[in-house]
Amino acid sequence: MAHKDPENARQKRREYHEVNREKLRQYRKEHADKHATEIAKYQKQYREENREELRRKNKERYDLNAEENRAQKRQYRERHPAKVKEQERACRLRHVEKRREACREWYAEHKEQVREQGKQYRKANHEKILQRNRDYRAANCEKQRDYDREYYARNRDKIIKRKAALDAASRPPKPPQPTVEEKKRMAEEQNTAIKARQKEHYQQNREIILAQGRKRYRKNRAKILARQKAYQQATRAVDNARRKRRRLVNGDEQRAMERVRYRRKRDAILARKRAWRATNREHINRQKRGRRARNHERYLQNTREYNRRNLHRFREHHRRYRQEKPEVFREYTRKYRQAHREACNERSRQYLRSRPDQVAAYARARRARKAAAEGSHTAEDIKALWERQEHRCAVPGCRNPISDRGRNKYHVDHIVPLNRRGSNGPENLQILCARHNLEKHDADPYEWAKTHGRLFI
Repeated sequence: MAHKDPENARQKRREYHEVNREKLRQYRKEHADKHATEIAKYQKQYREENREELRRKNKERYDLNAEENRAQKRQYRERHPAKVKEQERACRLRHVEKRREACREWYAEHKEQVREQGKQYRKANHEKILQRNRDYRAANCEKQRDYDREYYARNRDKIIKRKAALDAASRPPKPPQPTVEEKKRMAEEQNTAIKARQKEHYQQNREIILAQGRKRYRKNRAKILARQKAYQQATRAVDNARRKRRRLVNGDEQRAMERVRYRRKRDAILARKRAWRATNREHINRQKRGRRARNHERYLQNTREYNRRNLHRFREHHRRYRQEKPEVFREYTRKYRQAHREACNERSRQYLRSRPDQVAAYARARRARKAAAEGSHTAEDIKALWERQEHRCAVPGCRNPISDRGRNKYHVDHIVPLNRRGSNGPENLQILCARHNLEKHDADPYEWAKTHGRLFI
């Protein structure tokens, strides 16, 4: 009984042979006479199935020891010249058709080269060739006659045609034929007359022709649709090229016609498109993926430009989506971060490095929300406060280095700390150097100010 999956069985057989190669080789040596026919049949089948792989392995083995193999061949030819010639002759007889086919292919590729070499050889050895032909004919007269008879029998029609052509060439010339332009003009006149007759016949028998067409269509609808579909698939490239050419030549007229047709059949066209998309969803997605892969950079550039032009729309859409489906959005965000953890971390690090002021303002706002403090401020408020304090610490007489970046970057301090019910608004903020801000921490502002030379009345 045949195996249900012959390819799987063949694969398992190969794997078994690869594992037990030495054991099988030893078994074949010991039982060569008993299983000679089966072994030969299996070897032949294996060679046919793995012909290309065996050739590749033999070529690699030969290339590894090329010089040694050539030397061994030369020695063998010198010791057994008669045997080598007999083997070569038998090989040629076995592969005569294959050699002829290879010669024909080589000749087809190098036809001009062979003809040029033949002309040069005949020109250089003209007398020698003629003498050799005369000697051969004199020595093989009967053989040559037999060959001539056989050649004539094989090529009788060709010889007769050639003789007829020579006779026609020796006859007086025929009257002049019309030129190409005259033939074109005559053909156009005939086509115009035929079209006029067809149009007149259609106008006289219009109702009969339409009724016959409808009847024939109802009777052969499936066959007609199948033929139309096959024709469209076969001529798709030609039709697309013709449409593009027509659009280039008659672009405005073509677009106007399409707009009129769309307005007239809008509902039917949209319904047909929706039905086609629903039926061929996978095909559409596959085409989109292919276009994106072929034009990856262009797609990215177009996407960036579109997003930049419609940034407010995207933000509004995302905000509304997050409000309507918060659970879905959180789940999507969680999965995305798990799948792209390194990219998200790197993006966060870049954001923190590129926007230190906004990040610090966000951190202060977060602490204020945790402390239930009122008011809020932005990074622009901090910059305005830094300019208002003239780039100096708020503590009088402070000589500590301070700047808006680097190691000596200023600290934003809440005058009344958040844990003492201070506000998070700009009116409750001041710029301090790092030393004084860390020293103040969450102390009472009045007590801390007295210790630094400030008097309150």
